[in-house]
Amino acid sequence: MFIDTHCHLDMILAKKNLTDLEELLPELGDQLEKMIHIACDAGAFAAGIAFAEKYENIYLGMGVHPHDAKDYNSHTHQKLIDFMQHPKVVAWGECGLDYHYDNSPREIQKSVFIQQIRAAQKLAKPLIIHTRDAEADTLEILQKELSPNTKVHVHCFTSHESLALELLKLSSNIYFGFTGVLTFKSAQDIRDTVKKIPLEKILLETDSPFMAPKPFRGKPCHPGMVPYIAQEIATLKNEPLEKLFLQCRANTQKMYGI
Repeated sequence: MFIDTHCHLDMILAKKNLTDLEELLPELGDQLEKMIHIACDAGAFAAGIAFAEKYENIYLGMGVHPHDAKDYNSHTHQKLIDFMQHPKVVAWGECGLDYHYDNSPREIQKSVFIQQIRAAQKLAKPLIIHTRDAEADTLEILQKELSPNTKVHVHCFTSHESLALELLKLSSNIYFGFTGVLTFKSAQDIRDTVKKIPLEKILLETDSPFMAPKPFRGKPCHPGMVPYIAQEIATLKNEPLEKLFLQCRANTQKMYGI
């Protein structure tokens, strides 16, 4: 059994032209135990709560993605604080910095990221962090703002291994998620990073519907594809697949309490 620690169920349905989650469930397989659905813009919060309340095995991370930082305001901030009281909301995020697309001005991204870190820590919630092409600023902000007691999931890690190693020095409560990107021919740098991160710090995730692993590349990804990512990590770590599944499941329990 495995847990997909980061997926976007609403986006999967849209990509596959489905109208209801019931239509997707048969594709996910019987090894999928739980999913953490990520609602990362204000318009997706209500639908995320509906998923979690309808399905016992769906949990939530809620926050504002750096793409949407320009739209962050006091109303959204308070809504997130209120939603964090819901028993199925297990983390704040994803939030962070994305300088690859720069859909929001960088200074605004940084300000909104800091606001969300502080709010999550005040509520003692784990953080889900997105960082892309923003290694230096991500590290600087976390060095200044992060409490060592805060649990952190740096999701879909594609940054340089130097960032991973610096983050591991920063806190013993940091975990890294790797996606189907690991299986791409162009991803040797990320595969090298996986080899250097302790197995006890790795989480399984798809970030679906994005970046489906081989042999599904080009198709919408979904949580049922986790085993392909797990197999790649097991191979890179030279560990039995069963051990990898068990350890990542234990890591998920430590990170999210599920």
